[in-house]
Amino acid sequence: MAGEAAGEQVSGRRVALLVGIVDYEDDSLPALESTAKDVEIMKSALETHWDTSDNFEVIPKIVRLYEKFTAPHLVTEIESALDGASHFLFYFAGHGIPGKYGLQLATPEKKDNYDSGIFFDAILHRINGCDADEVTIILDCCHAGLAGDTGIADAFRWTQLREGVTVLAATEAEEEAWSDPNSPGRFTEKLAERLESRESPTVTVLDLFSYAAAADLEGQTPVLRTFGSMFSPLRAESKKVADVHAHKRALARGIQL
Repeated sequence: MAGEAAGEQVSGRRVALLVGIVDYEDDSLPALESTAKDVEIMKSALETHWDTSDNFEVIPKIVRLYEKFTAPHLVTEIESALDGASHFLFYFAGHGIPGKYGLQLATPEKKDNYDSGIFFDAILHRINGCDADEVTIILDCCHAGLAGDTGIADAFRWTQLREGVTVLAATEAEEEAWSDPNSPGRFTEKLAERLESRESPTVTVLDLFSYAAAADLEGQTPVLRTFGSMFSPLRAESKKVADVHAHKRALARGIQL
């Protein structure tokens, strides 16, 4: 599309996979009814821009135990959503388990540290190899700050962020994420507030981080890790405004949309 006016640029396919895991086989992992609300408010905030023009193609997955949704299903959902995406957003709300191999995202069949779930590095490995120019990962789970943390690197760590990949985590590595069964998680609620706010023409992942970090999350410290310096809007006044910013980012990186 070289030669078109910047305002006429059309961004590539924007896909958001929103996953909320509600309950688990293991009774030591309490049900998280709030994750269903998390997915719902993120879907509402991401599927259109403020003028109601199309934004992300949103794929919501609210997962309950009876659905027999396992770690391989999560991998399949991620790989399917990545296919053909130029900007992929992966959102996860559920239990995060810390361990020797880093952060594990618990899926419903998760029972202990040696039984299923999926390690964040396994997801990141697939993301690093995808064709998407930009990837935004948002994790609302306990110990989310372990994701992409090269400070914990040891003989078992084998994946780091590639250019264009950003991780926004609800907590530092040792912290827990909090929620109420009758409302969204504290962190996600702040993200949705900022995405709904029109205090600026666009909202990027940096804006989300700044807004959440400035809030009183009562023991939660948001973490941002990125290999990038320019970020496409996650929401904007309109698709046209978002496309202009995406085009500027693409030009800076020598990419034609």
